[in-house]
Amino acid sequence: MEVYIDDKIAPKMKAVDKILDMVLNMVKKKSKSIEPDIYMTALTEGYIDPDDYLRFRLTRRFDNIARTLYEAHHKPQEETDGVIVEILKEQLDKYEDTLEKTGSEEEAKLAVLADQIGVDYKKIPDGEKQSLLSMFGRSKFARFFKKRK
Repeated sequence: MEVYIDDKIAPKMKAVDKILDMVLNMVKKKSKSIEPDIYMTALTEGYIDPDDYLRFRLTRRFDNIARTLYEAHHKPQEETDGVIVEILKEQLDKYEDTLEKTGSEEEAKLAVLADQIGVDYKKIPDGEKQSLLSMFGRSKFARFFKKRK
């Protein structure tokens, strides 16, 4: 960081770039080729921007420090992705099963909702199911309970 901030190495890198310039100019003067070839391209790519180079080196060092700290202090977290996927799978299965048994998307959605709030849909009396479906029909979210065309 000190080398970068105090600009200790940049003048030396610029001097190397000036030497490269001098060599490129000599090669161009002595070269009979008009089109750029792979050697000239390789020489041209030899320029180093001191700012880019030093920031790149700093970034790599910070990356290594961060990785080392992470590995030293990382505490494994409980796997939640699998749990979420399993819950979603169970809800989709419940939806499909209820849809297959009743033929009603509204009831299938109600079964999933009941499951989400911890109510066993199979134990809800038919009258209560109809009341809930009627109530959902008046909801501003009713479009989610209507059959798609």
